[in-house]
Amino acid sequence: MQKAPKPKSEKRTFTTLEVIILCFIFGAVGAFLTACVFCIGSAPIDDYFDFVGDPNDYIEKPVFVKIAEHLADERIYNEEHYNCVNFSKELVRRLENQGYNAEYCVGDALWCNVSEEEDGSCRHAWSKIELFMESVSGELLSPEEFGKNYKIDYCEEQNK
Repeated sequence: MQKAPKPKSEKRTFTTLEVIILCFIFGAVGAFLTACVFCIGSAPIDDYFDFVGDPNDYIEKPVFVKIAEHLADERIYNEEHYNCVNFSKELVRRLENQGYNAEYCVGDALWCNVSEEEDGSCRHAWSKIELFMESVSGELLSPEEFGKNYKIDYCEEQNK
């Protein structure tokens, strides 16, 4: 019994349309994979996140910082109409509305332009905020969390 001869293999040729379609498919897959490589190792960055330290770490800004930045973005400094005292008082009001203990301070700003005053300082106002931090974990406590979970017996200032 004789075996049937093997058919000769025919070479497949692609039409121009098939080549274009294959190039499109491979290009789309390559672009997708490239985009995925860039997405996998990165965290989302937007207005509420700041880069701090290690490139893989993103730390959300505390609420009090967001409040201060929002005020700075919405107001324009003007020596006569809306100056550092106005900014400070408004920031304190907004912080207190969110439960923070805050006050505004007035004093000498030593960073001022030396030409403005003889001693190199000028009068300035800024805000002071009382913050509580869990010393063991390093966690910054919100006013709500502090009020719910802590009761102060006393506080001490060191090295004063």
